[in-house]
Amino acid sequence: MKKIILSILLVSIIVFTLAGCSSSKVNMEMYNKIQNGMTYEEVVNILGEGEEVSSSEVAGIKTAIYQWVNNDGSNMNVTIQDGKVISKAQYGLK
Repeated sequence: MKKIILSILLVSIIVFTLAGCSSSKVNMEMYNKIQNGMTYEEVVNILGEGEEVSSSEVAGIKTAIYQWVNNDGSNMNVTIQDGKVISKAQYGLK
């Protein structure tokens, strides 16, 4: 199961790094506020709405990955599984 989640996470990082399709304004301070166990609503209160780039359901476990991309290409994503943050990743945030 971890391999599936890591694969989804890596693919999403590549996709949204190349796409750069949104104009979010996220930074390292905001990124550091996101903690495992938070709900998506709690994340949105900190970061604003994210773009869902991937979602799946395997063996009844729902997983979604949301992204935030700045104009300069720096970005972050959050993986939500069964309604709670399970991981986050960032590239180039200041």
